Amino acid sequence: MNREELLMQLDDPDTPWEELLPILDELDKEEGAVPFDTQAGWNDLMARTTRKKRTWRKVPLVAVIALVCLVTTVAAGSFGLHEKLADFFGAGEEQSVLLEEGVSQPKAVMLSGAIDGVKIEILQVVADRAGIYALYEATLPKRIDLPEEVVWEECFLRPTTEGNTGWGVGSDILEIEGNRITGVAYSHALDAPIVPGKVTAAFENLGYWEDNTFVTVLEGEWHLFWNQTEMVESTVLNPDQEVWVGDKKTTVNRIYLSPISISVEITGTRIEDLPISLTFRDGTVLPLAMRDSQCYSWHSDYLDDVSRLFYLLPEPIDTKDVTSVVVGSPIPVP
Repeated sequence: MNREELLMQLDDPDTPWEELLPILDELDKEEGAVPFDTQAGWNDLMARTTRKKRTWRKVPLVAVIALVCLVTTVAAGSFGLHEKLADFFGAGEEQSVLLEEGVSQPKAVMLSGAIDGVKIEILQVVADRAGIYALYEATLPKRIDLPEEVVWEECFLRPTTEGNTGWGVGSDILEIEGNRITGVAYSHALDAPIVPGKVTAAFENLGYWEDNTFVTVLEGEWHLFWNQTEMVESTVLNPDQEVWVGDKKTTVNRIYLSPISISVEITGTRIEDLPISLTFRDGTVLPLAMRDSQCYSWHSDYLDDVSRLFYLLPEPIDTKDVTSVVVGSPIPVP
């Protein structure tokens, strides 16, 4: 198998975990590296670590393939929510506790791109059935002068879902300090719920937008991957309830409600914007952001006449306090 075929197999998200190591070893041989000793504790290593691999998108063949490090995963619950992620979710100290079961700190293999001297580390991850959020730190060569408005041309996560993946993606750069960037990359699952499994992170080209043109400051692609096992618990509702949204009659099929988000699946008519609110035991009502908000994503399957809408909550909630989800009319939460 030639180099290009190896890279294509490595890019394939359906490649089983156990087949990744021989591919990496073969690529290491081409770079003059010593192959990883598969007989010396590999099974134990797999049981103790998460791993990262190249994403499903191709990296130029001139890229330097580097096996950086393998470290153990910190068990969920042994650390709290990172301060920057808490700020991202609008979570206070008590609210952060609601997310602890879904917090993980994966650190594993990073396959670098064509630029040496760039290191990207995933500091902490929070995931639920509808979305995944990774706090990362990128350390760049000191020769790179970063503008204040620097952004990634592409930055996204690809989680494992129950079906074919359709997702809304985004990223926020939270802090720039010298040659270090701290930010959050996130994806919202739109066509099927997220489940434990492989997650790929992709970062491509740093620069800034000038009118409608992206001006590149640092060119390259960097890909990481890990095995996501921790998830924030979601309440799953299957109401199969007909509701009126304005003058449109539709059916609410499924709702995923977690402390940080809600996603709604509907059929019967194509809907891009859905008035929705949560009612709590104390009588308060929380109306959710509409489609002009960064907290909103929408996806529609024209063949199946299914629309799926996602809302990131303005701050974490205790789902046990929610009595109903109002979508045209109230849908009780047991």
